[in-house]
Amino acid sequence: MVFLIYPAYFYPNADTRLSGKKLRTANIFWTEDEGELHKIERKLIKANEITASSNELIRAENEIKEEKARVDFHNRTFEKIAEHIHPAQTRAIKYATQISTSAEDFREESARVLVI
Repeated sequence: MVFLIYPAYFYPNADTRLSGKKLRTANIFWTEDEGELHKIERKLIKANEITASSNELIRAENEIKEEKARVDFHNRTFEKIAEHIHPAQTRAIKYATQISTSAEDFREESARVLVI
């Protein structure tokens, strides 16, 4: 026999809530089926887990996109630098290949390459 302290309730099984109330001359008891509530709660828990996983993926995706944007920015910067110095580099290579080995000419011609 189950004794309830009023107002009180207990669960005879996982989905049934037994409640009771003392009236003046009698006791009243009723049950409520909470099975649907438990099903909805389980679905919400699963949905929250899926959402949490999705959020983790989105966060990782955003980190990768940020890193790619940084790399792309550096690549564009280095390409602009290379475009800017390429003509001078080409001239320096041309003059460096034309430097003579004689001591007098070497100093003057190597100075021209260094200035470029």
